[in-house]
Amino acid sequence: MVEPIVYVVWLLAVLGGALGGVAVSFTQPSREGSLKNLLTIGREAFIGATAALALLALGSLGSLFDGTGVAQVVPPATTPPATLSSQAALLVLGGSVLAGFVGRRFLDAMSKTLLRNVEERVEEIAKENETMKDMLRDNTTMDNVRGTVLEQGSTNEEIKIAVSKLKGINERKPGQRASAILLGHALKRLEDYEGAVKVMGRFAQYVAQEPDLPLDEVARNQGDAYFNTACYQALAAAKTQDPAKLDVLLDDAMQSLRLAFVLNPSNLAEAITDEDLAMLREKRPDFLVTAQSRAPTS
Repeated sequence: MVEPIVYVVWLLAVLGGALGGVAVSFTQPSREGSLKNLLTIGREAFIGATAALALLALGSLGSLFDGTGVAQVVPPATTPPATLSSQAALLVLGGSVLAGFVGRRFLDAMSKTLLRNVEERVEEIAKENETMKDMLRDNTTMDNVRGTVLEQGSTNEEIKIAVSKLKGINERKPGQRASAILLGHALKRLEDYEGAVKVMGRFAQYVAQEPDLPLDEVARNQGDAYFNTACYQALAAAKTQDPAKLDVLLDDAMQSLRLAFVLNPSNLAEAITDEDLAMLREKRPDFLVTAQSRAPTS
């Protein structure tokens, strides 16, 4: 038979735990209405009481093994009925208040941590989805304009539309090879060689900042960017009527080629026959010597 004192202890635990849980609600400001406040207080009281009862149950369970804990407050059934001293009652009540308060705050901290982790994961997934959407949208755009840029029958107006779309991608992703190369080619079709050179310069700069690109791939991409730059500079030289500007453009093209060969020696074979470099081959007899001096050694 369970002694009445046991019920008194559990009742004190429920009361203390409820008080501890309610105390938490008074430490947090609330702008809710009175009805919601009552519901909140009731919830806090329930959680606090549950925490206190859980602690008391654990203490009772522990007393089965070593005779300590609650067993010191609640005498075993084999002992004569006893009354609960005021000191023991205050101990149970105070411990329950503390257990209710700490349990409620612990649950609050755990729930906030869990909620924060869930929100961060949701945000990461949203960013990943947005990145995938951007990638698919950009790939679709490039697929749609590639034919316009590469086909010889395209009009200037069609190419200008393609340039406008490619610039939108290139401004957001200046280190992306496909869009930069295609944009440079489109600007070449419009004879905007200065614009094409700027695109290649930005590409050479930003491709080094791509986080997942190996160093040898960075060098290859930069070498190709400088090779295309030399082509655009040579084409600009062929177009100019200013002798002084012609020399500057050819000097720039030679310097770009030197960098292209150092960073990506495989550009050498293409440099010797590329039609865009015709003016360089014509005006600079040292072109082939420079190119061959930068050839990779076997």
